Amino acid sequence: MKVVIASSSFINSDAVGHDIIGQFECLKEEGFEAYIYAENYDSSTSPLISKDSIKFLKDKDTVLIYHHAFYWEEGVELLKDANCKKVIKYHNITPGYFFLPYSFGHFKSCLLGRMQNQELVSIGIDMILCDSSFNAKDFLDIGFPKDRSRVVAPFHKIHDFENAKADIKTLDKLSDEKINVFFVGRMAPNKGHKNILYTAYYYKLLFGSNIRFTIAGGVDPQLNGYYKELTKLVGSLGLGDIVEAIGRVSFKELKSYYLGSHTFLLLSEHEGFCIPILESQYFKLPLIAYGSSAIKETIGENQLVYDVLDYETLASSIDTIYKDNDTRKYLTDEGCNNFLKYERDRLKSKFIPFLKEIA
Repeated sequence: MKVVIASSSFINSDAVGHDIIGQFECLKEEGFEAYIYAENYDSSTSPLISKDSIKFLKDKDTVLIYHHAFYWEEGVELLKDANCKKVIKYHNITPGYFFLPYSFGHFKSCLLGRMQNQELVSIGIDMILCDSSFNAKDFLDIGFPKDRSRVVAPFHKIHDFENAKADIKTLDKLSDEKINVFFVGRMAPNKGHKNILYTAYYYKLLFGSNIRFTIAGGVDPQLNGYYKELTKLVGSLGLGDIVEAIGRVSFKELKSYYLGSHTFLLLSEHEGFCIPILESQYFKLPLIAYGSSAIKETIGENQLVYDVLDYETLASSIDTIYKDNDTRKYLTDEGCNNFLKYERDRLKSKFIPFLKEIA
């Protein structure tokens, strides 16, 4: 049986790209004839692209897995023209209102992308795979049958960290006796950076300045207004001595920040899954999280998750985790147990039976 995996974008450095590669490899291992089609891709993924694979979509025995994470006009046309079984892999699209104050282009793209949910359903979809139950709700709320919806977490490449060398310079910087609090995520308004800054303010007020809040993530030029707003807030709150925004980091540097930090602070207001949760748990780095969107679902049981953003409480939790070995060990042990649910073999054991079921 042929399976065509289609996406508007296929990049080896993002979560959607890693899921596509994971699906492709598992299909090949199980003897499926698998192909990847994408409109946009980078040099590292181009050898896996098969542009002529769209001809197989006319064959009723083919399965099309359409990765939906962005507005993609051509993708909708692919689905309309396809005469095969159609599966949506839904990664979630951030609600546009987060971007409206900063970029009309991002607002429009997100709005159109979420509007495509209804259009995709009207085309006639056989099944929907979602990264999380939170994601599935977007389709269930517009009438897609629950019995044709499945939750299959995304494949990832976290174990690539095993063979990566840490950046010694970064580790040296983090070993200066300060408490290190880390967050990584693109510089976007749904990611809760302001919540991190307010937490940092209350930490400094209550416990002093022997702490470093490191915020990693690329800055989109179209969201410069958001970045400038954060920079201004750092200044007005007097946080220049304890907050450092370092931009995009290399894989080696990322490993070093996970190894050298004491807490991962996740105060995002919208996540469809959130791979950094699993990365933190893999590195035995305790998390403090705001339980919005899919975060509580991904992070698992017996983790430090708050339903309300109380910055004093969040600051106190950072201090407690640093000082209390028993609390820290409990959180990291439970986090490791949760990570095991997302090991490759566990994900494959859900994904492949689904493909056989729909075939």
